[in-house]
Amino acid sequence: LKQRALAKIQKAQADLDKTKRENNADEFKCKTVEGELSGLKNRISTLEDKLKQIQEEKTKYDKDMADAATNEHKCKSQLVDVEKTLAECSAKLKVVEDKNTEFARELSDARVDERQAKHEEDRRKIVNYLCNTFPGVRGRVLDLCKVKQRVHELAITVIMEGNMDSIVVEREDTAKRCIEYLREQRQKPMTFLPLDVLKSSPPDERLRMIPGAKLAIDLVDFDKSNEQVMWHVTANSLVVNSLEEAKKLAFGSSAPKSKIVTLDASIISRTGAMTGGDTSHLTSKAQRWQQQNFDSLKEKTEANLKEKANLLRKIEEAKTSKQRLDLEKAKHSQNLDQLKKRKAEADRTIVNDTRDLESQRARKVEQEKALADVRKKIEDRGQLLQDEQAKVDQINDDVFRDFCRKLNIKSYAEFEGGSMKDHRERAQKLLEFQGGKAKVVGALEKLKLQDKVLMEKEKDINKQIETLKKEVKDLKTDKESKEQEISKLKDSKSAEEAKRKKLKAEMDEIDKELKAIHASLKGAMDAKQEADNKVEKSEARMEDLRSQRKSIIEMCTMDEIPLPRKGKDKPRDANEDEAEDEMQLDERRLSHSQSAIQTTMEIKKDHYDYSRLPREQRKELPEKEQSKIRNGFKEEQEKLIELINSMNPNMKAIDQLKDAEARCAAVAEELKTARETSNDLSKKFDDVKRNRCDLFNSCFEHVKGCIDVIYKELTSDPSKFDSVGGSAYLTLNNQDEPYLDGIKYDTIPPGKRFMDMVHLSGGEKTVAALALLFAINSYSPAPFIVLDEVDAALDARNVAKVTRYIQARRKEQQCVIISLKERFYEKADALVGICRDISGGHSKVFTLDLTAYEHA
Repeated sequence: LKQRALAKIQKAQADLDKTKRENNADEFKCKTVEGELSGLKNRISTLEDKLKQIQEEKTKYDKDMADAATNEHKCKSQLVDVEKTLAECSAKLKVVEDKNTEFARELSDARVDERQAKHEEDRRKIVNYLCNTFPGVRGRVLDLCKVKQRVHELAITVIMEGNMDSIVVEREDTAKRCIEYLREQRQKPMTFLPLDVLKSSPPDERLRMIPGAKLAIDLVDFDKSNEQVMWHVTANSLVVNSLEEAKKLAFGSSAPKSKIVTLDASIISRTGAMTGGDTSHLTSKAQRWQQQNFDSLKEKTEANLKEKANLLRKIEEAKTSKQRLDLEKAKHSQNLDQLKKRKAEADRTIVNDTRDLESQRARKVEQEKALADVRKKIEDRGQLLQDEQAKVDQINDDVFRDFCRKLNIKSYAEFEGGSMKDHRERAQKLLEFQGGKAKVVGALEKLKLQDKVLMEKEKDINKQIETLKKEVKDLKTDKESKEQEISKLKDSKSAEEAKRKKLKAEMDEIDKELKAIHASLKGAMDAKQEADNKVEKSEARMEDLRSQRKSIIEMCTMDEIPLPRKGKDKPRDANEDEAEDEMQLDERRLSHSQSAIQTTMEIKKDHYDYSRLPREQRKELPEKEQSKIRNGFKEEQEKLIELINSMNPNMKAIDQLKDAEARCAAVAEELKTARETSNDLSKKFDDVKRNRCDLFNSCFEHVKGCIDVIYKELTSDPSKFDSVGGSAYLTLNNQDEPYLDGIKYDTIPPGKRFMDMVHLSGGEKTVAALALLFAINSYSPAPFIVLDEVDAALDARNVAKVTRYIQARRKEQQCVIISLKERFYEKADALVGICRDISGGHSKVFTLDLTAYEHA
């Protein structure tokens, strides 16, 4: 039956087998295409992730480039501002130095005036007191006007000689009150010009028409309210250039009835009398006009020197800022160049990967199209397979109909079901194996692609390393050149500083000399003023003594008491002595009022004999001394009386003296012992103090030397090539006894400017505190350190830095750290956990040794 069936279904079976083979081939092709498509999808996903990552890096580069360009532009702008400020300060400094030279020259000219006018300091004080105390006092004529041109100062001084120091007041009663005040204070007499009784007339306008002559009032600047006083002190006086012009004007046909004064102080009065000669004393008085400018010149000079010092400080700050900005600009430029190179590499990588991605996507589209075609063929071939299989089954059913009926089965296919089922299972497993193979091939392609990407990344990293090495080399070269420039700038700065110090020393020396001259001159003027006051007081005292002597002589004459005399015993009455004293007083007054250099006559010797008096009592003594002598006599008399009354001898005085000497010796011995003990204790105290200072300085110098290194390690980032960390400094507040005062601790976190410790963030303060702790511990290491949640204010990056530092020194130092951060758990050698044991009601400890997992 099988042979007959085979003969009948040979052709149909051949068609069926052919269709199955084609279908199996298409299914295998479909599995293969699906595997390739899966690999393409993975590769496309990898490329997209890579492009996304590179795009993010490019965006970061763009942002960093924008920041670097902004910083560079900002540095350039600041550099331009600093250079502009430097130029402005230099220009201002030049102007200030020129002004200073001019002020020094003017001050040198006016210094003579100051020396000549110092003796009037007390008089000016009195005038100022009168102006402030008595309403209506305007001041001296010298202070109320000013000569317009310096060439006319001598002539105006001659015209106003008697009135330059006159005081202008508004009312006569004010003048009387001022005179009464001067009399009470025993001050020198002064002249007052009351405006309400002062008789003066305006200048003759015809005098202004005389060629070659000028009215004195026209040569002076004054306030309009003081015009009447100026009329009085100038009095139609004329000023001409020379004596010849004065003669022509005074003795001409139309000679004016005015005093004519020349520029060299020659005078022709209204009556025709001529006066001239040495004018040195007038020259010194004329220089008093410049005294008004001396104070203002001095103030301007001091202000100018302050401005100069301020400008020098600004110039120094500008130079420092310029150097700093140049370095920052170079750094930003190099950073910008590096970012541009990295961006260019990223752009090239993006172009290549984008091209590869487009090709992969195109290939994916082709594979998806091919897969759709194959699936369509398989779907279309499914009906054909059913028809052909039905045709073969019909032929088999026709041939094996009787056979199936005998076996009581429906069809031959049911008979062949068992063997055909195995065949289909084997075919299904073959298809699954082929599909798994396709997947493995796709995964292999993906791994090859990833390996290729990693190789490209390795090449890029190697290129970047080479570029960075080259950049480091260039940076080292630039650093050396910059260091050379900085060294040159420092040398020039030192030279400028030395020059400035030299100039300052010269200026200080000049100021010292000037102050010494002023002090000596002031001392001389004060001594002269004091001498004048003493002379006045002496004259007043002499007048009082003469009055007293006259009274005593009159009393002795009335009581017929003879007074011892020298030579003749002829008595002299009080009137003769008074007449002689008055003559001497008049001579002294005349001599003093004319400011004579020597006394015009010596005081005549007295006719009374004082040889009976003791030597110390023959001198002229003040009333207080006399009273003191009298009181001394009385006290001495009372003491003698008391001594006589108390003459009662002590019989035990010798024994008491011996006891006192013994006690004195014992006390002296105790004093000697106490001094030796005190010296020993002082020496020991000095040794302890010196040892204490040495120990403190030893620890401080060690901590000061290593704290900066430790702080740099705690703040640097090893993943960044150019990360050097921050800086830390320690400064003593007391250099002599450092342990008595505090220590200044300052840190500069990386990338930030200097600020006080109180202005740092919590994390920055924590890192600074840890650096100080580790630095102190390095001097005298403890067995272990306990850190209780020191990472509370630290972020993940700073926690990683701290753990890295502690882990690097775990063989040198044991640390017990209480923390809630997982990063500390990861880097620890062992973990200890504490919890509550509910069953026992006590704490329970868990430990875990992590050294076994160190290399896992």
